[in-house]
Formats: sequence, structure tokens, C-alpha cells
Amino acid sequence: FTCSADRKMLAIGGMKGSIWVFSPESAQLPKPHKLFKAYINNLQFSEDAKFVSASTLMGDAVAVVEVASGKVRLRLANTYVHPMGTSLDHRRNQLYVGQYKDSFAIHRMSDGALIQRVTASQNSVTSVLPLFGSKRLLTANPKGIFSLWDLHTHPAARDYVGHRGAVYDLATLPQLHQVATGSADGSFCSWDTRTGKVVRVASPLKGLITCIKASPDGQYLAVGTMGAELLVVDAATYRTVKSVQGIQSPIRRVKYSPDGKYLLVAALSALYIYDVPSYRLRHTIRKFTSGSDNAHVGEIVDVNVSSDNQWMSITEPGVARYFSFPDLQMQKLDPAVRKTCLLVSWVGPGPRILCTDPHGVIRLWDLPQKKLVQTFRGHTHVGG
Repeated sequence: FTCSADRKMLAIGGMKGSIWVFSPESAQLPKPHKLFKAYINNLQFSEDAKFVSASTLMGDAVAVVEVASGKVRLRLANTYVHPMGTSLDHRRNQLYVGQYKDSFAIHRMSDGALIQRVTASQNSVTSVLPLFGSKRLLTANPKGIFSLWDLHTHPAARDYVGHRGAVYDLATLPQLHQVATGSADGSFCSWDTRTGKVVRVASPLKGLITCIKASPDGQYLAVGTMGAELLVVDAATYRTVKSVQGIQSPIRRVKYSPDGKYLLVAALSALYIYDVPSYRLRHTIRKFTSGSDNAHVGEIVDVNVSSDNQWMSITEPGVARYFSFPDLQMQKLDPAVRKTCLLVSWVGPGPRILCTDPHGVIRLWDLPQKKLVQTFRGHTHVGG
């Protein structure tokens, strides 16, 4: 599902090819628009919320629906559209479609006529973003290349090239006007956000980089790999601050606590907590043991610390655990706040959390009082 920029309209796509477009204040759902026979994977509103586009999971079709009338304005088949690669620009009457076949296409939205097909790279186009208010377009591909295109001339105005593999994570460094990225090619780069140029690049690690995050003050970058390597560098110079040893499984997440005093490393089999700036190991929390046949049960998926640095959550497939922080006293809670939990998000300073279950139920819990505050229902599934 998606929401328009003004938050006044919602679009929901179903598994059988139908979409619903309606106001959140509506008393009931409208009749669905049957567009395809396949699972709808991506929905996008135009900037003015007058149109919504829908594409299928397999990328073989895309359609545009007029919100006010519910009429299908455009339907394209055999498009090979990337699942997240469509954008609408109603003011220019254009639909941008990023494709698996190393190109992106521009269609006239009123009748679907192909205006231009542009070969963008030697790889599929995973994302297309028109820069509203200008005449330029951004595209990205799985090889970590970002391109800026001029809509009048079509040749790329600039390619941001620094990686040879997919980019899996990024970190912002506002003090330096930079963004840092980690790639499957084993390198991490810093880019100048004003010029788009690579400021520095390093490849000191052997494994695929899965995560990269900056400390709250922007002084350090923590980099984790699939090969259980953890490296902390100076964000401005890439000088090695600490090469952390002893992690036993692939690293999924690295995060600094909001106050910058701790680095949390979520590996597949354990959570490691390090003091900053010494980066000495302070605590290790092992995964759940389970007799389930599901091999993924017990793997640590994510870790979060509340903004007031008082609480911490560890999420594993279907289960979440909660601790006071940083003394790590596990909280004894109603089983419903621990089990069938897919996602966890801290609300406000920390005592309250939102957690979701596979059936689309979202619950707001007060941890200190150990009670359920509110239940939200309306989804049949929750995915993100």
C-alpha cells in the first residue's frame, strides 16, 4: 500500500490484481479496481495525487488509474518493469518505467504511446525518480550506479559510479556533506552530496558488506560484513580506529545507541554490545534456542534502542525480547508482546512500543506498566 504526498489518499494493492483507492476518512472501502490477474507489487501516486500507478510482482504489466473517476487511463503489457521502478509525472503527462532489459522507458500517460526508450546501463534499472520542479531524472541499478538524466536531451548528465556491486546500506554524514555506502563488492565509499563525486573509497575487508552506520556525532563509521568482520573507521579520513575480532557469524545490523556511548552489532547468532570509543566488548546476548524445524528461528534480525537510551529490543523471526538499557535486565511481559512479532518500533522517548504480528494486528504496549494500551486492526497482513 502507499499514501499520497498530502496524506489524503490511500492505495492498497491485493494478491489477485485488484487495487482500492480511497480517503483514510472514508467509512468503508470502495469497490476494487480489477487490473491484473497477478499479485500487485508496487503502487505509486503522482505528485498531485490525481493518478496512481500499479505494477505486478513479475513486472509484466503496469497500469495507471485516475483517482477521481476510477477509470484506467493506461495499461501496458510485456513491460518487464522492475518491481519498484515506476514513477508518474502528471504535469508532463508521462509515466517512467525502469526495466529489467537495461533501459528505462517514457510513456505518454494519456494514451500509453512510447515517447522514448533509453539504454541506461548494462544492467536492469531498479528505480526511476523524476526530480519534480526540474527537467531531470534519477535512475539506479543493482551495480551501485546512480545516473542523472536530462529529460530533453536524454543522454545521462552524470553517472555516480563508485561500486562494482549492489549497494546494501548507507549512512549519512551531514557535518561533512557526505553519504557513505557499503557494497557487495567489499568496498565502502563516501560521496560528496553537493557534487556527487566519490570523496574516498576503501576495500580493507574480505566479505560482502551488509551494513554501514555512522555514530551520532558523525565521527565514526562502523562497517559489518557477511564474513563476520567488523571495522570502525574515522569518517573523515577512513583511518582504522578498531578492527573488532571475535564475532562468530554474519553481521546483519550495526547501530550506535542514540547517545553514542555504545555500538550494537546484530550478528546471526548473537548480539554484541561495545563501549565507545574504546570498542571493548561489554555484553554478548545469544539467540534463542528452539526445537522448531524452522532453521531461521532464533536468528537475530534487528536491534533497536529507544531515543532516551532506556530500552532495547531484539527482534528474531516471530519473537521479540525487551531489555532495560544499558543494564540489560530482560522485561517479563505478556506473551503477546513477545511472540508472533515481526517488527518493533519505539514510540517517543521509549516506554511504549509498536509491534506487529503476521495477521496484520498492530499493538501499542507500555513496557514499564506491562500493559496493552491500544490495538490497531484493519490489515490482513503486515509486511513493513
